Amino acid sequence: MIVKLHCSLYERRIQMELKRLYEILSEITETARPGEDAGNKKRSSLEKQKDLMLKAHGLKKVRGKFIQRPAKPDVFEVEEGVIRVDCHYHIIDVDKAKAEKYYDKIITAIRTHIPQEDFDPDLDYKVAGKKIGGTSPAFRLFAVGHVLGLWRIVTPKTLGITNPQEADQMADAGLIMVINPKITEIYNETG
Repeated sequence: MIVKLHCSLYERRIQMELKRLYEILSEITETARPGEDAGNKKRSSLEKQKDLMLKAHGLKKVRGKFIQRPAKPDVFEVEEGVIRVDCHYHIIDVDKAKAEKYYDKIITAIRTHIPQEDFDPDLDYKVAGKKIGGTSPAFRLFAVGHVLGLWRIVTPKTLGITNPQEADQMADAGLIMVINPKITEIYNETG
């Protein structure tokens, strides 16, 4: 009975910590999917075809506007203090000042939910998604960690893959990952 109660309290604490992580990530980031029009979720098949054609030509639709995908880097400042990170399936804007404000809480969340072994040698979005409850939070966490200098994000594009179908196949196989994590900074700092 005591063991069952202990597990239940532990699971509840983990769920509360994940909920807090989601709140922090939502406060720090804004996300859009390539081709998604945030203002109008119901789109005709003609609009979808147009979006796919424009995507094939290197354009993405973000917040209702088409933008040219940057050749390099996939991370750049879009406005004062806001860094845009291209994670292939999501384009994520990170408020750097807010991310720095929550640095300790983000490190704690990583330590709590993603074992150090999962970073050996890299961590893909599918594994991270399983650990923190979904791929969308994983992409957000990847972007925030990249902006904070905790790791680098690798996507098919950063490897020079320009064919959209090939890039999507590689991304589906897990080639959206973080590399060169600062393991010492993440797991060995006293915080």
